[in-house]
Amino acid sequence: MPKFAVIGLGRFGYKLALTLTEEGGDVVAIDCKEEPIDHIKDHVSVALCLDATDEEALKLQGIHKVDTAVVCIGGKFESSVLVTALLKQMGVPKVYTKGPEGIQSRIFKLVGADYIIHPEEEMAVKLGKSLILTNILDVIPISFEHDLVKIEAPRAFWDKSLNDLQLRKKYHVNLIGIIQRDETGEEKELIDSLPGADTVVRQDHNLIIVGKKKDIESLAKLE
Repeated sequence: MPKFAVIGLGRFGYKLALTLTEEGGDVVAIDCKEEPIDHIKDHVSVALCLDATDEEALKLQGIHKVDTAVVCIGGKFESSVLVTALLKQMGVPKVYTKGPEGIQSRIFKLVGADYIIHPEEEMAVKLGKSLILTNILDVIPISFEHDLVKIEAPRAFWDKSLNDLQLRKKYHVNLIGIIQRDETGEEKELIDSLPGADTVVRQDHNLIIVGKKKDIESLAKLE
């Protein structure tokens, strides 16, 4: 079971901690205020009221042993920078930090953040892509260059096998799942996880694809 620390329980951090728990994560939720800790303590593995800029306090609670930490301290840039730096110095393998675009993001990267979260900007990008590329049903950024998307099977793919389509060779993307839609367009079930070369793509399929953003956008423009 992956172990996470979520530091800062504003709306974003609170929802993130709950979601990680619901998806099977072992979550340590941290905030410097008692109120959010009281609200979340029955829903996560551990809820701690402490000052996350205190390195000794973090070590005493074993935060250096988590697999991933997410720093989402709202409106406190200096604290976010310090906590990010402390977590990396303590040896946390992956540190995600919530912050705005621009110089602040560069500072977070300089002190060791592995990924910068821009909730509003990422939501705007996701909405923009869904409005322009109407066959993209969902987008999850997984790195600066790569996305995981759910996309309606383009007409050019219908009734062709993956061996015929050669998605990796021709389009530079990987297909990791197929979901079937019913007559109303609603999703029915995941019918194939890690499909094989003989799998045939149908008109009523949604495809789950991973690849570089530019390659996914090119594929999404297919008729």
